[in-house]
Amino acid sequence: MIHRLVVLTITLFCLCTAGRDFYKILGIDKKASESQIKRAYRKLSLKYHPDKCKTDECKAKFIDIQAAYDCLSDENKRRVYDMKGEEGVEEREKQGSQQGFNPFADIFGFGGFGGKQRNQDMQATVPVSLEDLYNGREMNFSINRQELCEHCHGTGADDPEHVHTCPVCKGSGVILQRVQLAPGFVQQVQQPCRKCGGKGKTYDKPCHVCHGNKLVTKPHMISVEIERGMKDGEQITFEHEGNQHPDLDPGHVIIVLQQKKHPLFTRDGNDLRMNFSISLKDALIGWKSHLTHLDGHRVEFGKEGITKPGEVLKIEGEGMPVHKFPSQKGDLYITITVVMPKSLNDKQKEAITTLF
Repeated sequence: MIHRLVVLTITLFCLCTAGRDFYKILGIDKKASESQIKRAYRKLSLKYHPDKCKTDECKAKFIDIQAAYDCLSDENKRRVYDMKGEEGVEEREKQGSQQGFNPFADIFGFGGFGGKQRNQDMQATVPVSLEDLYNGREMNFSINRQELCEHCHGTGADDPEHVHTCPVCKGSGVILQRVQLAPGFVQQVQQPCRKCGGKGKTYDKPCHVCHGNKLVTKPHMISVEIERGMKDGEQITFEHEGNQHPDLDPGHVIIVLQQKKHPLFTRDGNDLRMNFSISLKDALIGWKSHLTHLDGHRVEFGKEGITKPGEVLKIEGEGMPVHKFPSQKGDLYITITVVMPKSLNDKQKEAITTLF
């Protein structure tokens, strides 16, 4: 028995300290759909469930399966995992967790997040280059958000000793008000106590840090993963990293990507487009050229023979990466402009006449 516990402990330790391949654990491809993930999870969880398979190996396997499904079935977690692995997911969850122990919780009934209405979301626009969207990038930026005061933990009281039972509602947080509906018809309506704001408690000395406001404004750092192939206007949501409030769950932060204008390329879905000018001579006898792409690699292009003004050259696979499937790329379309000479001398006119 002791030996089995040791083996299981070592196995769990290894799982906690090493990044796991969740796709391999579930036996699915990285492009697997939500339904494929669910099917794989159901099949494996039935096979390795502790009620059916009681070996230490099965127990460890079942833990892996649960962790893999928990991550890959969540769109936000899966996006972070694909970029930074299991360690990145754990780090993101730490960023979203709340701070420390709240000594006022038992007094005012603040037990942490969950089951409450969410605060209003925050939205921020982040300018990104076409290079960022092509190559992917991690960007860090700061937002100013409202946070619960660290001293009073959102109660507004300077000290728990300054908190008293509300003299109006006697600690119930509500009062009964008589409302006359019609002559001779009176109804009692239960309403939140205005004195204590429905908390059942009041304080006689406001917090010296937030001055009784319960909230303070602080800068908050957010790390944004720009994935390859993301588009202009795409939104990235950071759950519960927005403004805090003592009576509400924290709001979300919604990042909107705003693509900056590129000097060479314009984007059309997963394709790229550009204009290129050639001389009349090149248009008649053929030409070759090259460009430096968004990741620095060289792309050669050109045409033998005659090129018509406005002709479009298509270079397959030289467009933008397809989001979520970066090994796939769109195409590059090059529209040709033929630059005509401003004038011709007599000798040039004669030569052209001879040719045609």
